[in-house]
Amino acid sequence: MSELKTKYKFFIISVLLSVASFLTYYFHAVLKTGIIFTHFFYIPIILAALWWKRKGMVVAIFLVEVLFLSDILIKKEAPSYDNIIRSIMFIVISSVVIILSERIAKDEKLLRDNEEEYRMLYEGSSDAVMMLDEDGFFDCNDATLRIFGFSKKEEFTKIHPKDVSPLYQPDGAYSLESANNKIAEAFRKGSNRFEWVHQRKNGDEFQADVLLTALQFRNKRVLQATIRDITQSKEVIDNLTTSNEFSKTIFNSMKDAFCIIDVNNFRIVEANDVFINEFGLKKEDIIGRTCFEITHHAKEPCNSPEGGCSLMETRSTGMVSSAEHIHYGKNGEKIYLEISTSPIKDMNGTVIQVIHISRDITRNKHAEDKLRESEEKFRLTVQSANDAIILTDSENNIISLNKSAIIMFGYDENEMVGKSFLNLLPKRYKETYRYGLEWMLSGVSISEKSIEMHGLRKNGTEFALDISVASWKTTSGTYQASIIRDITDRKRLEEEIIRINLELKMADQIKTQFLSIVSHELRTPITPMKAQLQMNLAGYFGIVTEKQKTSLEMILRNTERLDRLIGDVLDISKLEAGVMKFDKDRANLNEVVRNAIETMRQKAEDKNIELNLKEEKVENIIMDTDRITQVVINLVNNAIKFTRPGGIINVDILKSDKDAIVKIKDTGIGIKKEDQEKLFKPFVQVDSTDTRKFEGTGLGLSICKGIINSHGGKIWIESELSKGSTFQFTIPLKYEKN
Repeated sequence: MSELKTKYKFFIISVLLSVASFLTYYFHAVLKTGIIFTHFFYIPIILAALWWKRKGMVVAIFLVEVLFLSDILIKKEAPSYDNIIRSIMFIVISSVVIILSERIAKDEKLLRDNEEEYRMLYEGSSDAVMMLDEDGFFDCNDATLRIFGFSKKEEFTKIHPKDVSPLYQPDGAYSLESANNKIAEAFRKGSNRFEWVHQRKNGDEFQADVLLTALQFRNKRVLQATIRDITQSKEVIDNLTTSNEFSKTIFNSMKDAFCIIDVNNFRIVEANDVFINEFGLKKEDIIGRTCFEITHHAKEPCNSPEGGCSLMETRSTGMVSSAEHIHYGKNGEKIYLEISTSPIKDMNGTVIQVIHISRDITRNKHAEDKLRESEEKFRLTVQSANDAIILTDSENNIISLNKSAIIMFGYDENEMVGKSFLNLLPKRYKETYRYGLEWMLSGVSISEKSIEMHGLRKNGTEFALDISVASWKTTSGTYQASIIRDITDRKRLEEEIIRINLELKMADQIKTQFLSIVSHELRTPITPMKAQLQMNLAGYFGIVTEKQKTSLEMILRNTERLDRLIGDVLDISKLEAGVMKFDKDRANLNEVVRNAIETMRQKAEDKNIELNLKEEKVENIIMDTDRITQVVINLVNNAIKFTRPGGIINVDILKSDKDAIVKIKDTGIGIKKEDQEKLFKPFVQVDSTDTRKFEGTGLGLSICKGIINSHGGKIWIESELSKGSTFQFTIPLKYEKN
C-alpha cells in the first residue's frame, strides 16, 4: 500500500512538472511574451517538500537548473537577475516547507505515539479506567469490564454511574450524593483521590481506591475515573495491622522485662511496659537513654562486681548469654534479675543490637533468704526438740536425726545414718510398723494419727514409744519424718490410773449395791409404820385426842419424808447402775404437765404463790408419763420451795422443729453462776451447811437429769441471783431408741 502511494506521488509530481514546463515554454518560446511563468512550479515544489521532505530539495534544484537552461537555450544569454531571485525563492520556499512539514510530521508522529501509548496503557491497565461526562460513561477499558463483571463495553456504557455503587457507603453517607460531591471536588481541584465501596454487576461489594482526573476532550470537560480493587490490599493491611497489634500485645503482655539495646552506643531503642514500670519511668524517659544510665544510675557501661553482664558477653561473642544480675530501681532499691540476651546481626554477621530479657527474681531471692533462715530455725528446732525426729527415704533408710534420737536409742549419729529405721524396732514390731505407716499416711501427707509400740535401744533394752509420721514428695523421691516420743513414764501412769479407776469403779458398785440394799431394807419397815399411823389417825384403834392427833400427824409427815428420801436414794442408785426401768409409750405431754400442775396448785396457794400454765399444742410423743410427771412435780416443788410468798411461777409448754420444751420460771431467790454447775450432781446442795434454811437431799435434780437423759432430751438452768430461775427440759418429738 505504501509503495502504491509513492508511485501515485511520482506520477502527480511528474504531471505537474510537465504542465509547468510546457506552459513556461509555450508562453516564452511560442507566444514570445518574454515572461517565464515560473509560478507554475510552486505547486509541485510544495507538494514534493510535503511528501518527501528533504528529498523534495532535488525538485527545487532541478527547477533552478531548468530556469538556468531556459535562459541559455531560449534567450541565449546568461541567467537573468530575475531568474536567480526566483531560483533562490524556490530554494527558500522549499526549505521552509520542508522544515515546517518535518516539524508537523514529527508532532503528528509524537501525537500518534502518545495516543498509541495511552491506548496501550488504557487498555493494558489492570485498574479499571473509564471516561464519563454529564451523560454518564462513554468509554472504558477491559479491566473495567472484568472488575465490574460486564462482558461488553456497550453494556457497561449504558448503565448509570450510580449503578456501580451500593445505596449507602460504610460511613452511612448516601452514595449518589457523596459521589456528586467527589466529582465536584475533582473538577474544582483538577483531581480527587479517595477510597470508595463499589458494587459489581452481581451485587457483590468491594473496596476500591478511586482517582478522578478532570480532562478537556473534544471541546468539553470530562472525567477519567481510575479504580483499583484494594479488597486484598485492605485484607493484607488489616492482617498486618492485626499482626502488629498482636505482636505489640504479646510484647507488652510479657511478664518479663523486654528491651532492645544498640550495642554501639548502649542506647535503648525499644522497651515493653514491664521494663518501663520496673524503673517507675515513662517510655519517653527511657527510649534513647543508655542502659547503664537507666539500670545502674551509672555514667559508663556496666562493670558490676555483683555479677557478669550478659549484654557485654553477647556483644563480644555474638552468642546468646544468660546470667543473674542486679539492677537498681528508681529509688535505688536492688532488683535481682535473671537476664537472657540474644544478638541481632546485620548482613555481615556483625552484632548491631541485643535483645535483653530480664525476669525479676527479687521475691525468689528474698524467699531463698527466708527459706535459709527457716531451714536454720527448723534445724535448731529439730535439734532442740525433746522428741526424737528421724528423717528417712522411701526405703526407710535413715538420712538424718536429731540429738534426742541419739540419746533415746543410744547410738552415735554415724551408726544410724544410712541404716534401716527398722533396726530401731524389736523384730515382732517390724511388720506392725509397715502396716501402721500405711494406716497413718492413708490419703494425707501429715498424719494426725500415731501408733504405739516398743523401740529397741543399742543395749538391747526395749521401751514404749509413740510414733507419728509426716511424708512429702520431691523430684528426687519420697521422704518421711518420724516423730518418736518415749512414753515409758506415761504408760506407767496409765497403768496406775487404770488400776485406780478399777478400784473406784468397784467402790462405786459397792456403794450402789449398799444404797440399794439399805434403801430397800429401810423401806420395808416404813410401809407398815405408815399404815399403822394412818389407822390411828383414822380412829381405828379408838378415839384420838387432839394432842395425840398432832403428834401422830408429825410422825406421819416425817415418815413420808423418810419414804421419799429412801425412794430418791433407790432411784439414783438405779439410774447410776443403769437398771431403772421405763414404761415408755405415746402420750400427751400437755396433759401430763397439766395434771402435775394441778397436783402442786394447792401447795402453791398455801404459800400465796401464783402458779400459771401457758401451753402450745404438742403432738403425742413417746415417754414414760410417770417419770415425766415426777420431773415436772420435782421442778415445780423446787420453784415453790425457793419462791417467797406473793411470788409467781410460770410454766410454759413450747415446741421447736425437733423437740417439745417445758419451762418452769420462778421469781425466787436465784442461784449464783458458779453454783449452777453443781445442781445436777447427786447429794449436792447449794447450801450444804448445818444451818441451811431449805430441806432436801440434793438428789431431786440429779434424778430429773437421769430421767430426761434416758428420753434423749436435755435439762438445764438459767438463773440470776435474787431475780429467779428458769429450769428447762426437752423431749424429742421423734423417738429414737437409746
